Amino acid sequence: MGSLSLWNGCPTLLEDSFAMTLKSRLIALTIVLVVGVLTVLAARRARHDLVTLDVQNMPLHQVVKKMEWQTWEYIEVQKDLNPLITLNVKRVPLTEVLEILAEQAEGRWSRFYPLYTVKKSFTELREVVRGDRARTNSNWKSFNAGGFGGAGGSPFANNTMTTEGVVSLNIKDQEIESGLRSLSRVSNSRVVAEDGTKGQLTLSFDQTPLENAVSTVAKQLRRSHSRFYALFGGGRPFRDVAQAPPSNEESSSESTISERPQRVDGPRGDITQRIAEFQQLSAADQQKKLTDLGVPAEFQSSLQQLAQMPAEQRGDFIQQQMQSPQIQNLIQDRALRGLAYTTPEQRAARDRRAPQRMGQNRP
Repeated sequence: MGSLSLWNGCPTLLEDSFAMTLKSRLIALTIVLVVGVLTVLAARRARHDLVTLDVQNMPLHQVVKKMEWQTWEYIEVQKDLNPLITLNVKRVPLTEVLEILAEQAEGRWSRFYPLYTVKKSFTELREVVRGDRARTNSNWKSFNAGGFGGAGGSPFANNTMTTEGVVSLNIKDQEIESGLRSLSRVSNSRVVAEDGTKGQLTLSFDQTPLENAVSTVAKQLRRSHSRFYALFGGGRPFRDVAQAPPSNEESSSESTISERPQRVDGPRGDITQRIAEFQQLSAADQQKKLTDLGVPAEFQSSLQQLAQMPAEQRGDFIQQQMQSPQIQNLIQDRALRGLAYTTPEQRAARDRRAPQRMGQNRP
């Protein structure tokens, strides 16, 4: 009777077991579907480089980490740049968010397209840009991230690409450095090649997507290519760690001031020295230098005139140039961005710092 009773209970046990198995499978299937949908949505958002964030007084480095996770992009930050950020955006393009961060950090941002042989070189360049590695200890010894107001940037130009994100360029048998410089200029990006890259470039782009243009260049040079973004401080946009200022121990040597090399301190002394160096260049080299710094062609002639003038005449010339419609539009655009992209607290703090900055600019 006991065996018969046990046998009579088997169908119930089998039914319960089947129900549990079916329930587990349905739960697992639901989880897979949810994860799949979230992955597709994340991939779609990343493909379009869209950012959704609501943060208040969060350190810049933490904000950037969240942006990297959302967009699947590399975003490097100069290691000594970490202001507090307040941001509330929903599905906003990455480049616009970078513009907001740069405004709040009183800095600039750049987009880099490195061409390299091995992945290690790509990592090294990002370390150099962050300030964690000296250029002399990398495959990018000739790399120069400097520029007017930012690494590869210019206060005269907006880093944001055109709506279509396309470039037009025609060059034939140009040296690599010159060809990449031309592509960087028309794309508002920095296309840079690893040390040892040789050859010539022949390019013909007509409203070509930038990614396709960079891919074409990489194939011609037989290099891999990637992309990353970077945020730099507003003072000196890029500092090689090999050129970092001396430590407190090094600066406290027993030598007297008169024994140390004499130099002109402050931003104005640096500008004076750079103008003097610029004046020694030929007209062609001056144009090349300004192009390297990202200055648009319409401003190059004025800057060349300015550099050749006696110091006492530069003030009047600058005042005249400041009244031009182009400069006035730039000033207005900058002011509007400053209002739109910063909080009242950040603007108040910037105003408090203004007298100190003005004092540093005095001779």
